Amino acid sequence: MAGNVLSFTFQMERKELSRQLAAILFTDIVGYTTMMQRDEDLALTSVRRHHDVIEKTIPTFDGEIYQYYGDGSLSIFPSATQAVQCAFEIQKQMLQEPAVYARTGIHIGEIYTEGGKIFGDGVNLASRIESIGQGGTVLFSRDVYEKIRNHNTLHAQLLGTFEFKNVDDPVDVFFLTNAEIISPDKKLVEGKLKEKKKKSIFSFRTGLLIGLGLVVMLGLYIKNDQKVAGDDWNEEKSVAVLPFKNYGDNQDEDFLSIGIADDILVQLSQIKDLKVISQASSMKYQDSDKGLMVIANELGVTSLLDGSVQRHGDQLRISVSLIKASDESVIWSERFEGKIEDVLNVQRDVALAVSKKLKLNLAPQIKSRLEGTANVDPEAYIHYQKGQELLKRSSGAAEDMVKARSYFDLSIQEDSNFVQAWIGMAEAWIETIFWHRAADEDALPQAKVAAMRARELDPESGESYGVLGAVNLLEYDIPSAEANLRKSLELNQNYSFAYERLAWVELYRGRSREAIAFYEKIIELDPLSTRYKGSMINGYYFMGKYKEGIERGHQFLKEDPLDNFLIWSVALCYAGNKEYQKAIDLLKKRTLGTHTNWIYTYCYAKLGRLDEARKNLEYHYERKKTGHVPDFMMAVQHAALGEKDKAMDYLEASVNAAGENWFVLGFSTDPMLDGLRNEPRFIALVKRVKEES
Repeated sequence: MAGNVLSFTFQMERKELSRQLAAILFTDIVGYTTMMQRDEDLALTSVRRHHDVIEKTIPTFDGEIYQYYGDGSLSIFPSATQAVQCAFEIQKQMLQEPAVYARTGIHIGEIYTEGGKIFGDGVNLASRIESIGQGGTVLFSRDVYEKIRNHNTLHAQLLGTFEFKNVDDPVDVFFLTNAEIISPDKKLVEGKLKEKKKKSIFSFRTGLLIGLGLVVMLGLYIKNDQKVAGDDWNEEKSVAVLPFKNYGDNQDEDFLSIGIADDILVQLSQIKDLKVISQASSMKYQDSDKGLMVIANELGVTSLLDGSVQRHGDQLRISVSLIKASDESVIWSERFEGKIEDVLNVQRDVALAVSKKLKLNLAPQIKSRLEGTANVDPEAYIHYQKGQELLKRSSGAAEDMVKARSYFDLSIQEDSNFVQAWIGMAEAWIETIFWHRAADEDALPQAKVAAMRARELDPESGESYGVLGAVNLLEYDIPSAEANLRKSLELNQNYSFAYERLAWVELYRGRSREAIAFYEKIIELDPLSTRYKGSMINGYYFMGKYKEGIERGHQFLKEDPLDNFLIWSVALCYAGNKEYQKAIDLLKKRTLGTHTNWIYTYCYAKLGRLDEARKNLEYHYERKKTGHVPDFMMAVQHAALGEKDKAMDYLEASVNAAGENWFVLGFSTDPMLDGLRNEPRFIALVKRVKEES
């Protein structure tokens, strides 16, 4: 990390202050940690810009910069009005191109200093308010609002009432609504908030089981207004598994409760005629205040599985409840207790019970599998779930991929026969390739070893065939990829990962209708996943259906306007549709690689802005010195600049580096390579890829 370039822990010298009342302003850059991992130069430039604006603006409002910490700052002001005016001015400047997205939070409180450090409840609350901010917003407490409410140029609105960590009472938080800056989206609020607790370790979502002691859970029955579903079940059989709550001794073990819920989902996914919503979409409702009927309607299911997990050492208590979405009645509920090593059996028991209550006929093979027993080393299971948390919550950050693989490795060391750990390892390497976090020739063999070992240990696991099929696809072995992916879906018809890879198989074969059908199935199973939506837009690009991709992409962006992958995918279609300026403008809305993505080089060159194109190309050469830049990206940039020999050198290297076919599978029709289309080397390369697949 280039800490020598910029001081990240700068502390100003000052005399000790007596106690005083002050307005406290916190700022920090949104997504800085991820930015530093992916684009260190951009991160350092953003921090410099942040510091420059802070140091120029704070003094003009009689403020004092008290401390820089990493990508943030702490300042104090003699009045609330000056603090808000200053934050407003800071955000206006930060939002000017090139925009840097920062959070700000303000509160009034008594402060004092000791040993060069600042203390006071107001400092804590100001930092909590800043933590729930979004890029370009100005947030503040009611105490601040009361001071500025009659100001003729500052306009404010209540964001909501929040319970913050280490703050006793709920806090009303307001935000500036002035047009020059950004207003926050309440649905996206997250930060240093208290975990939502239930009064009983056996209760589920708010209002669902209030006052009801379940027969099996609590050992007694209390008759009240709670609805209990009858045996009739004539609706479509579909379920979403909501993230389970963590009621164990360690409040940092949400990864375990959520992971157990996800494992139950995998078991349910094997049941024929049961539609199971993927985990990525279900996770959107963690700690959600939405009613169960609303959640079920948004996910398109007729039932929900909710629950909680308690861990005390090696002991687990798992409580589950199956709920009929149409009237929120409880179909079935139960509590399971035992050791962690038995957790795989509990997951199977839950799947069996759900199938029985939903009156599903199990195929003999699946019934035998669910009725079988399996054990896992407790430490191996904990390491596995930690790896899964990183793998599924990350957007491909290199550090997350490395940590996830290390956890899967620890799990395998503890229990070398634990199939899920091998599958997790294969998935982690595949994701590393997908996000270009390692050279493909290094990552692909590792992915294949893990996938082959998983299939060897459990030849009836749909996931093991799925990851092996994905590896085959990266190897250009299309027939093997299709065979393994279809076998995966035969064993697990709800496995969205396999559907996505089969869509790529169809794209390679030029079968647009079949590819779109697979993508539509993915969206049905994972309706809130931006990852798969972005992949679908990429599919439109490789089919040459740019306008359809743009139209569908903007529909998706209405739901997730800040998602970097969606933005990139739609910009790719704009570039394909020769709307180069629109592609550039859209890419600039990303919070990562705002001005450095390789598509910029292509678009600038097409617009005749060759100096900007070459500058961006040089940036990628600098990146190659310390990190991985796919050869295909370099080939496109050189081709755009008319440097055909260099472009072909990189394109041939890309084909030789198995793994880059996220791009290469469609390169024979990719418009970004049109300048090479008639080159003998290009024609020979296309022929070679076709023959080898």
